[in-house]
Amino acid sequence: MSTRYSGLWEASMAGRRSKSGQGEEQQSESQIDWFKRMMLLKYRTMRGLTQQTVGDGVYRSKDTIRDYERQRSRVPASVLSDLIRVLEIPPDVAAYLRVLAPLKRKDPLIEADGRFNALYLSLCEQYMGEIFEWAPTMFPALTQSRSYYEHIVAEADINDTAERRQSGLEFRAERKEILVGRKDEPTVQYLVGEPAFFFLSKAPRKLQIEQLDLLTACCETPGWDIRVLARPHLNPVSTFSLFKARDPKKFPQAGPEVVYTELLHSSWVFQDAVRIAVYDGWRHGMWPGSIRYKEYRDAYWRNWLA
Repeated sequence: MSTRYSGLWEASMAGRRSKSGQGEEQQSESQIDWFKRMMLLKYRTMRGLTQQTVGDGVYRSKDTIRDYERQRSRVPASVLSDLIRVLEIPPDVAAYLRVLAPLKRKDPLIEADGRFNALYLSLCEQYMGEIFEWAPTMFPALTQSRSYYEHIVAEADINDTAERRQSGLEFRAERKEILVGRKDEPTVQYLVGEPAFFFLSKAPRKLQIEQLDLLTACCETPGWDIRVLARPHLNPVSTFSLFKARDPKKFPQAGPEVVYTELLHSSWVFQDAVRIAVYDGWRHGMWPGSIRYKEYRDAYWRNWLA
């Protein structure tokens, strides 16, 4: 784990059935346990390995590997190194798994860096049934064109480097390919603040058109809905993402309900039901008064691209 921390990652429990209909089994699993078992499932699938092959490689039965992946038993720390070797898990992911391996559900909170949170978000985008993101000043990462990222997002990042920029582009492309390619069609909602369009209006015309066309294409992805919050609101909320499991039969691998949020000094992925309800309440208060992107786009073309 990096010694430069930028967020807290909770292992808290939420055993009650949530109002969203999330099954008790999914809701009671901790973030830590879900991250561990889903990373094992992800890399087994990515490497094209069977449960039997993995079991043979770590001196366990096929049924044991199946139990790890289906939450029937926790992944023991003693077998983790062998799993990392057999699954060829990348060094950064392996380092996080080794830190998490000995932790139990009732252990205190652990600190996590931004890369750790990003890996968790990518799993949510791959397996959760409902995804909501509030983007107040810039377009959501998975809806950004390359030019928009390079000339607006990266230039606004005081920590930007050529290596960081290239890594960001590759990771976003990987995340988007996974989310768009999902066959189970999760509900994806993006709420964009009007300032994002104001800043876009200052960019070169070619970049504006490219970004607007990409947003239009994103709206045509099954299950996706992009809206614009074009009115002022009190108690401004920073960028955040909300992930819910929804129907456990349709999304059997979904994890516990979580919120990801960014602050000036940190980023958080938290499972606490009380705090999640606050973010979800803000979302449901703002969404009905927002404007569908295609309607807003027509006004943008008339006013700012005229």
